[in-house]
Amino acid sequence: MGDIKKSKPIQPKQVVSDVDSDPPLVEFTLADDLTVWFDDDHPNSSQSFKNKTAMVILRDLIQGKITTFDATRAVLDMLPSREECLKGGDNGWNEAKGQHAALSQWFCDMAMQIPYNHRAQAWLVQLLVTISRSERSGGMSHGPLGEGYPIFVSMEQFGIDVYEQFEPDIEDDLWPGDPVAHGLNSTAFLARLSLAGFPGFVRNAFRTMRNLESEPSDPRYTDLSVSTAALRVLYGGQTLYIQAVEAPVTEDSNSAHFKPGKLYKGPQFGIERWAFWKEALKAAGEKPEEKMSEQSRKLAAAAAELMEAIEKGRRV
Repeated sequence: MGDIKKSKPIQPKQVVSDVDSDPPLVEFTLADDLTVWFDDDHPNSSQSFKNKTAMVILRDLIQGKITTFDATRAVLDMLPSREECLKGGDNGWNEAKGQHAALSQWFCDMAMQIPYNHRAQAWLVQLLVTISRSERSGGMSHGPLGEGYPIFVSMEQFGIDVYEQFEPDIEDDLWPGDPVAHGLNSTAFLARLSLAGFPGFVRNAFRTMRNLESEPSDPRYTDLSVSTAALRVLYGGQTLYIQAVEAPVTEDSNSAHFKPGKLYKGPQFGIERWAFWKEALKAAGEKPEEKMSEQSRKLAAAAAELMEAIEKGRRV
């Protein structure tokens, strides 16, 4: 298992953050330029130990002390095997679900705090994708194919946690720092996962891009709408093009997530909608400074250029 056993034990310190939290949030350094937080409800519990162990694994992965496979094995060793679940009956499966849920929540918490352009996001994605390929990460489900066509569903609880948690909310944010930044970080993380081949999150992608098709009800969301759409393109543009233009997921096309906003009048899927998003981002990148932040303008301009390049690449 590489150098996992040589990792220094975590010495978390209780901190007083600017966020009301019971218990106080614990600070942990993942890299020289990256500090994250986690809550520790029951410091002496087995789950607390696993959360802290996961932090050490991610830290050592980011710092190059262990390989992705070493890290994956170390995380999977904390999850019950299929055989252990079968021996435990209903209680065994329920225990496994609880551990999957805790691991999924940990991934969500880390992704939300790691800056979208920090290398740690790439390592976190690699770790999650590799973990998802193990039988310890999921089980059989009827899924979208229906009765009689069971499929392996990996990290099912992770998808649920993403749906419930990765909605940027300026008014209510648990973690210290900038809640808008947390929205940007989580958007880039999901885009990275899609590009890496992790299943799901198509609805999330369209919901993010649809923000370009309507005027935000709250002006504070203008920059956030543009920036999240731009990041969806910059970190997952190739996959988004497939989902929106080349091979749309039409089985779920009646979902409200895919419905166009008021400003777009074209077909639900196709190059027309892609072109609308591209022009909206291009326009945002050219807005005067007083109407759009510098960060949003730079992200929008870069995303529009990438969308043009993706289109041209399909025509070569």
